[in-house]
Amino acid sequence: IITYSNTIVNRRVRKGIMVAGCPRSGSTILAKVLALSPRVGYVEEPFNCHTGMIGSDDRFFPYIYRGSEYQEIYDQLLDDILRGQAHYKENVLQPPTSNPMRLAYRHFLTNRYQIRYWLDTHDPRAKLLALKDPTASLCVEHFLHHPSLSAIFTLRHPCAVVASHIRLGWGSPLGQMLEDKALAIRFSDDVRNTQINHHEPTVALAWYWRAVNEIVLQVLENNPDLPLVT
Repeated sequence: IITYSNTIVNRRVRKGIMVAGCPRSGSTILAKVLALSPRVGYVEEPFNCHTGMIGSDDRFFPYIYRGSEYQEIYDQLLDDILRGQAHYKENVLQPPTSNPMRLAYRHFLTNRYQIRYWLDTHDPRAKLLALKDPTASLCVEHFLHHPSLSAIFTLRHPCAVVASHIRLGWGSPLGQMLEDKALAIRFSDDVRNTQINHHEPTVALAWYWRAVNEIVLQVLENNPDLPLVT
């Protein structure tokens, strides 16, 4: 138990909802709309390999399943997140700086995601945490075993997703995803057999969109109560 603003707050496990889907599919706006309510806190991409919580590994799309070598680590990390006890790693994507004020800010406060997370998990009004993380789309089915977590998926037309990736200069990580043998067997033969390195960027991104959403659709088929926002 901690004291915050003269209020006693029990560091219990809050309920959480994972907002996931292929990146650039609208998960950010959906999670932020949910977090407009004072009863809902916001957690920015806790499993992102570059900007997420300490404990997340270096895979852009971690695939967690029962019996995997990362299962216990991610189960503990999810529990810490819902308890308000997790901490963001230093954001390696931030530009370097020599400004002493910025350096002090990064040293003591890490980044704005950490500040928002700390405030929302210490707010006694917040009963639910919206965990926005498209990079966790392949973990969701495993995380659903947690009694305090549910999920919602976003689905956007592939042309819009591909165009958004191209505008940002983002490539397709499908090649790296196919290197995970446990994950690759969940894809269709078409996805597994595509020569991803031989495709030009637009086509490679389209295959990436398909691969992620094949997993999303499998999760929805196995868990028909989960909502899908298109």
